[in-house]
Amino acid sequence: MPSTKASDLLLSASSFSLRILKLKTKQQELLIRVTILCLVAFITRLFSVLRYESMIHEFDPYFNYRTTLFLTEKDFYEFLNRSDSESWHPLGRIIGGTLYPGLMVTTALIYWTLRILRFAVHIREVCVLIAPFFASNTTIVAYFFGKEIWDSGAGLAAAALIAI
Repeated sequence: MPSTKASDLLLSASSFSLRILKLKTKQQELLIRVTILCLVAFITRLFSVLRYESMIHEFDPYFNYRTTLFLTEKDFYEFLNRSDSESWHPLGRIIGGTLYPGLMVTTALIYWTLRILRFAVHIREVCVLIAPFFASNTTIVAYFFGKEIWDSGAGLAAAALIAI
């Protein structure tokens, strides 16, 4: 008898429906539209990775990658006191006094979380994929901001403009 309950559970899990969330039809449509816009934002930012490869093209993202790599290998105190001789020639750049470390710390936290969850990922992939991840999150924030200011139509327009 327990096997039939398990099979019923697997059957119900495989046939997921939006009815489980108990949303009205209009709310389901909005959820689907915002989800599609999040996917558009993610795929748009992921286009260069799909077309070429997972590489860092410009100087500033490469600087962020190098400093994040240093942060993941050392501790935060050494990160703030580091002098980067590859940035501002000939004197270099003192990291702790010339930059806001929010992006590097967030990327390092995501990297460490993925490593704790046993995902074999390199810090470069996390640095490359953090932009599409935050673009989809920004789309959700833009939707709720537009919805708060005007209505759900304005929220969808704001999310669409942010997505593309």
